[in-house]
Amino acid sequence: DWIEKICDLIIQKNLKIKLTGLAVPRGDMDLKLLLKMKKAGFYRLEYGIESGSDKILKAMGKNFKSEDAKKTLALTKKSGIQNVAYFIVGFPTEDDIEFQKTLDFIKENKANIDFVKSVNPLFLMSGSEIFSNPDRFNIETPQDNSDIYWSIGSSNNFDVRMGRVKSTHKLLKELGIAYTTEATALPEQKYDITLVTTPPWGIENPPVGLAYLAEYLKCHGYRCAVFDLNVEFYNAVGDNLKHLWHVENKNFWRDAEWLEILLSIFDREIEKYINKILQTGSPIIGFSVVDPKERITIEFIRRIKAKDRSRRIILGGPATLTAHARKIFLDQLGDKIDYFVIGEGEDTLVEIMKKNCQGPIPGTIAIKESKELEYLKRPQIKDLDCIPYPSYNDFNLKCYPGNSLILEWSRGCISQCAFCINHQLIQGYRARSAGHIFNELKYHNNINKISYFTICDPILNGSPKTLDKLCSLIMENSLNINWTGEVIPREDMDIALLKKMREAGCFKLQIGLESGSNKVLKDMKKPYTAAIAENFLKKSSLAGIETEMFIMVGFPTEEESHFQETIDFVIRNQHYIDTIKSINTLHLIAGTEVYNDYSKYGIKELPDKNWHYLWQAEKGNSYSARKERGERLLELAKELGIKVMETNLNEGKQQQEQNPSLSNLKLLVNKLQDLPERKKELHPGATMPRKRLCKAPYLAIILTLTILAELYLWALKKIRNIVIFPDS
Repeated sequence: DWIEKICDLIIQKNLKIKLTGLAVPRGDMDLKLLLKMKKAGFYRLEYGIESGSDKILKAMGKNFKSEDAKKTLALTKKSGIQNVAYFIVGFPTEDDIEFQKTLDFIKENKANIDFVKSVNPLFLMSGSEIFSNPDRFNIETPQDNSDIYWSIGSSNNFDVRMGRVKSTHKLLKELGIAYTTEATALPEQKYDITLVTTPPWGIENPPVGLAYLAEYLKCHGYRCAVFDLNVEFYNAVGDNLKHLWHVENKNFWRDAEWLEILLSIFDREIEKYINKILQTGSPIIGFSVVDPKERITIEFIRRIKAKDRSRRIILGGPATLTAHARKIFLDQLGDKIDYFVIGEGEDTLVEIMKKNCQGPIPGTIAIKESKELEYLKRPQIKDLDCIPYPSYNDFNLKCYPGNSLILEWSRGCISQCAFCINHQLIQGYRARSAGHIFNELKYHNNINKISYFTICDPILNGSPKTLDKLCSLIMENSLNINWTGEVIPREDMDIALLKKMREAGCFKLQIGLESGSNKVLKDMKKPYTAAIAENFLKKSSLAGIETEMFIMVGFPTEEESHFQETIDFVIRNQHYIDTIKSINTLHLIAGTEVYNDYSKYGIKELPDKNWHYLWQAEKGNSYSARKERGERLLELAKELGIKVMETNLNEGKQQQEQNPSLSNLKLLVNKLQDLPERKKELHPGATMPRKRLCKAPYLAIILTLTILAELYLWALKKIRNIVIFPDS
């Protein structure tokens, strides 16, 4: 009666409005009421049907039966109002038979279901009856993430529930019923915020930063749309330009003249995705920016603001950390920006949402009249286990060729290297617990079917104790995964732990050597010596872990004798180095110690242009001298047969052509350095990798069976000869 009276008033007042809302599929709903609701402006009704089993609906405490839901869907459809359905699988009393009734319900009512908004495994929500009295339902709750990983023996655990979710998704696809993860579902849904990252960046995996922010926002009740335009643009471009994403070619995105060529190439894609971003209805749009994304991000913001000035723009990421980095955005966009988010973004973004981009917000720099207001510092999140790890549900994992995921196990670093900006972006070092990390690995392995992981932490081994516990959990649960990450040489990590890491799936370590000179390492503020680095390298290699080295050439205090120590280090340890990940000359980064106090390091007054690599120091440390040293090291790697993955020795190649054009762009971006390759044999004393060890028993069995078969045939031949030719 109440809703009917409201509809009558709306119709009488001739209000031109559109309405939608959640509703119960009541048995007493009739067509007359629904037609009136349609006339009053209701264009969609969302029904929490949850299950097709009357037994489960009763156990849930629902006041309707499956027949009521069936009738309501049919009448709603007949009235011209869209139907949206919600389903929950894995209620404690649901078995395979009851779950099948839900699938049968969906099949039977296919014609009357326009969209399925969610199919969720049952989560134990705080305050609910099930959460408060798990024993009543025979529920077992683990110590970590009990709301997700609760179980009733093996008949109803997380894997069983997710299997039912997958089965429901598969059925929806077969029946052609739109589900909200599809682009066609709920086109009128409005998002609270949209997160965007532009090219260029790595294309092997989805961006972990956006994934974390999206998950955190959703956990706080905000609807979040995510656009990884980096991979979208990469997949859209022809093979003749895919090298634009190669690390050697990042300056083409940074250079203003070359960017004009890139904008003409991607103009159609830019317009397409700007329209998609605007179609989300999000009042707030956040861009993640890191060098060299600045200029193309600026282009996106300009076009968005030209179409809708009401959208609020926030920027976050490493390219917003320092005043020098932010200058390009202020110069070109001015008050088109609302906030720069500095440092960790989770809590800051939530507060921005709560305050709707109004007033001062800790963790940001607000922009007013094209000028920065005072930065308000925000405390970092102390317990990283409180941050939900990404599900990656916002990304189509099939778009990424790596078939792997980037994970974050810790934040910050135990070092404060003079050339690095990370310790200013994230203060101190914090690690997640081993149990929390293991749950994430298990989730991605079971649900996303991923077994290869790259850990993006500045330092993977910041807490050896946590690593040890994690490896134990992986091995105890027979989780078959492979993982890699960057480490610092540590004296307190023995070969036993490294072998345990190898057994737990750590197949490769990237070691930040940088220099073989103790003098240079000390000036860099590295917490290890060349001897410690050498010992760690040998132990890692002997443990059966593939090793990759980072080497930096031309630190301001490096002299020829110091560089020779790096050369000697590589020669001395050539059998333990699988790959040199990078040979780079030092690039100055604004905000780092070596930039802020450059005269202390003997660096002369910085040039106006390209100072980041054309800086000069005393005692002949010029760019040409640094480049010559890098080329010598590269030549040595070729002689020794050590693979090198990348260098920055081709810096400035975009400036070699004075008249930027598409044909010249194609020529230059595909002109990459010829780097040495190597298929290094396992050196004496190294442990055989786990996968080879796993194959060894099978090879032994095959060899034994082959020998037995040969003996059998030989004996058979002898017996045959005796029977047929007894005199022989």
